[in-house]
Amino acid sequence: YITKSFSGTLASPKMDVKDTTAAGDSFIGGFLYFLSTKVKSADDFDAWAENFENVSEATEFAIRCGAYTVTQYGAFSALPTQANIAK
Repeated sequence: YITKSFSGTLASPKMDVKDTTAAGDSFIGGFLYFLSTKVKSADDFDAWAENFENVSEATEFAIRCGAYTVTQYGAFSALPTQANIAK
């Protein structure tokens, strides 16, 4: 990931890949979902995005979403629920 203040990389977990359909969509959706639970207004976004821990936590959540998706077949049916990610 890259922000105007820092950049970094995070490893993805080893998964038993069945289908990569919708993995990127799941990653982006997971990141945006996580962001929407933490940032309540546009005015708060810059401060949130300048915090390394915030961005790392959101990216890790997004990685878990994408990783779950590749273990399933299909597109919409492969997208994770919160319960799937909590496991």
